[in-house]
Amino acid sequence: MDRCSPMIVIKLDAVARTLARKYSCPIYLVGSALNTDTPRDVDILAIMPDDEFAKRYGSVKEWVQQGETGDWGEARWRWSRECTRQTKQLWRVTDMKIDFQIQPESYANSYKAPKLLLAERRGRNHEL
Repeated sequence: MDRCSPMIVIKLDAVARTLARKYSCPIYLVGSALNTDTPRDVDILAIMPDDEFAKRYGSVKEWVQQGETGDWGEARWRWSRECTRQTKQLWRVTDMKIDFQIQPESYANSYKAPKLLLAERRGRNHEL
């Protein structure tokens, strides 16, 4: 990671803590915002433990397979609606072009791209 705009991190601090509480998982900044001051968009990633992801969006294996084939089931569509809804909300709150995704931990960790931790995983009743 060569650089990351401090202004982006400052703007995302409170948002990331809120997301970590909502999804009970760590929130990361990924993508081009890590190495340029003027990224096209800001990629935010919630990395959810596989078992919790499966409870919400179906099995990780099926989710990956459906992403590869494009033959989506109801659980994959539910995941897509949640990511889209959260993306639109983050646009309004931050006035930034944010692309938000929730990914299962095993899938997210299979990619070795740089990640900047914005907020730790905490339970819903814990303060960050």
